[in-house]
Parts: sequence; structure tokens; C-alpha cells
Amino acid sequence: EYFPVFPAGYLPLESYKGVIITSATIDPIDLEKTLGIVGEYYELEHTMPYHKVNFIVYKIDPREEEWRECLYRAYKYLRSIHDRVLILLTNKEHKKFFEREEGLAFQGEESLSKLVESLREGKIKALAGLDSLWFGIDVKGDKGILMAKLPFESPEEPITFHRMRFLKSIQEDPFDYLKRKALIKFRQGIGRLLRSKEDSGTIILCDKRVFRFKEFIGVVRELGMRVVYKNL
Repeated sequence: EYFPVFPAGYLPLESYKGVIITSATIDPIDLEKTLGIVGEYYELEHTMPYHKVNFIVYKIDPREEEWRECLYRAYKYLRSIHDRVLILLTNKEHKKFFEREEGLAFQGEESLSKLVESLREGKIKALAGLDSLWFGIDVKGDKGILMAKLPFESPEEPITFHRMRFLKSIQEDPFDYLKRKALIKFRQGIGRLLRSKEDSGTIILCDKRVFRFKEFIGVVRELGMRVVYKNL
């Protein structure tokens, strides 16, 4: 059965008089490229106190051998200053780095709603997982966020693979697509920290490539977070 890698042009948008789409991480270019939706775009200033947040970047490349040690050290640091920690992973294989940690649960052990409730109530101290933790959970209060690395999609993932091949066929740079998707997910991950004006916390990213891509570090600076650099 035929399935378009990008549904733009396949949605019957002409049957709608208008569509209003709202999101804290909306990307007009992504909407146009993937869904074919074009319209006016309005951006409102955020009201969260991100100026109180430390965004710590460990100056290490995830391809370096010391990256695993960096990830573990960052986790221990967050546990020492926060009662709740979210670990945002990009590869399920990285779960094994934390398997022996007490008070830590992994996405998939129970329903996500139960795990999040356990974290809120203090039954567990940390929760690690993949996509759903980047996008769709709400844990209010003081907490730490550990981003293992920039959330680029794997080129080997089937849909991503075929989308990249399609973009190459029409002479577009597939990395622009990968970067745009990673930036949306990066914004979503940051958004897990402050869910109300009373929330607080710390974000650590173990990936120095954030400085190579001005769009990513630009998000951090636009929000007004204090950027702190650390060596391993």
C-alpha cells in the first residue's frame, strides 16, 4: 500500500475555512514541508522564569569514549541538588548506563502516567526514557533535566530514511530536515523543566555540538538561561 513520506498535498485542506494551530514549539517551515499548511504566524513572548535556570553544557562529543562517564557524572550531580530528575535519552541502548541506580525507573516498566505520578509523589527519584519524555509529560516543582545529547533522529529509522532519500531526489538537503526536527524536540525537552512560574531547576546537556549549530544555542539564549560550560 502506498504511503507518502510527507503528507503535504494529501490532506483535504480546501474543505476547511480556517485552521488555528498553537504550540510552544511550532515551526512554520515544518508545517509547510510536512503538512502543506501555510498561513500567518504569530509569536508571543514566553512568561516562564528561565532567567533563573542554569543550562550546563559538558564540552564533550557523544562519539568520545569519555561520554558515558560524562553522562553518569551529570546524572549524579543532578541527583545531589534535585529530588526529581528526568533523563531524556535518544537511544534505548543508553538505558543500560543507569540500570544499577536505585530510585530510577525506565519508561516502559509501567504505563507512563503511573511512572510520572510516582516521580511527582517521590516514590522514585528519577525517570529515564525516549520520545515521550521529551514531548508529553508534566512534572511540576523543582527538578533536574539531563539531555544525553542533541535529539537528532537516526538516519536508519525507516520513515526518516525514506524522507531523507526523497529530499535528496528533489535536490534538498536532508540534514536541514534532520536539524529542524531535532530543534523542535530540543525545545520540547527544555519545556519539561518549567511547567509553571513557581517551578525551578537545572538542565544539563552532554553534547558540545550545541555550539556548532547556532539555532540550538540560540534557543537557550533567547529564553535567557544562564549558560555554564564544564569540562569532564
